[in-house]
Amino acid sequence: MVRWGPLLAWGGFLSFLAARPADALPATDWWLARFDKVVHAAFYAPLGALLHRAVRWRTALLSIGAGAGIGLAWGVIDECIQSSVPGRMADPLDVCADLLGAAAGGLLGRKLWRGYH
Repeated sequence: MVRWGPLLAWGGFLSFLAARPADALPATDWWLARFDKVVHAAFYAPLGALLHRAVRWRTALLSIGAGAGIGLAWGVIDECIQSSVPGRMADPLDVCADLLGAAAGGLLGRKLWRGYH
């Protein structure tokens, strides 16, 4: 559980944010709204990194692929949650940003936790 706990906690945090109504979220400036996909990727990168920390894939391709897979799965779930939350809407491009962020995070996790088994 020590390896999986941070991954599950971060995923739970992402789902918590997805389930918040629009009026419960902090107001964003216009410039932040323009970089929405970058924000998505940045929030999903730790998910990919923490997945690598939990599993410790031996190759970079597996780290990136597993990160992309969890980013896709969690992103779809979060967008489905958002589609039923007042003031929020699902956006397929958000899922793409989630996937890319988590894939990059998988590679980052490989660099951060190299040699730790």
